[in-house]
Amino acid sequence: GLVVGESKPHELQRPQSGTVDRDGRIYVTDASRQAVIVFDPVAGKLDVWEKAEGLANFGAPVALAVANGLAYVTDAELGIVARLGADGTPQRALGRGLFKRPTGLVLDAERAELYVADTASHDIKVLDLAGNLKRVLGARGEGDGEFNYPTHLAFADGELYVTDTMNSRIQVLDAASGKMRRSFGVRGLYVGN
Repeated sequence: GLVVGESKPHELQRPQSGTVDRDGRIYVTDASRQAVIVFDPVAGKLDVWEKAEGLANFGAPVALAVANGLAYVTDAELGIVARLGADGTPQRALGRGLFKRPTGLVLDAERAELYVADTASHDIKVLDLAGNLKRVLGARGEGDGEFNYPTHLAFADGELYVTDTMNSRIQVLDAASGKMRRSFGVRGLYVGN
């Protein structure tokens, strides 16, 4: 058919992270677009969620997790974990005043806990799904269980994987206790560094 007028394409500009929900919807944070992009292949549509809380737009969305019809999104600029309904409607944000620069985020569905890498605080904050702080893992340093600008997180089999960026390693922690189980990577110039 004929295209009337200019159509602005929906494109990713600087995607940061992504996840998929039980219904097959694909969520991607895009820091440059300051939004969460939601691809719904079943319904054949794409949504762009720009609101973090109330009338406030996202500033720098980084990581996200979805569970029970809600999306949780860290915003490094706003210093919050935005909580959005299944249709993208902003709800009360979590962690206001708690974070310096929240980046990485994972959800432990079994324990109903959110793990948030607070990069500028050099720690991992653990919240319940209502936003209450349950515990803090780590502090700044180079030792076991210490971090130097942690950024991204992953969760598997009761273990929390932390990119300990400026220490040039990945630390694997017991998610419940926060004790380091192992780490890999060192600063260097050779394979495996």
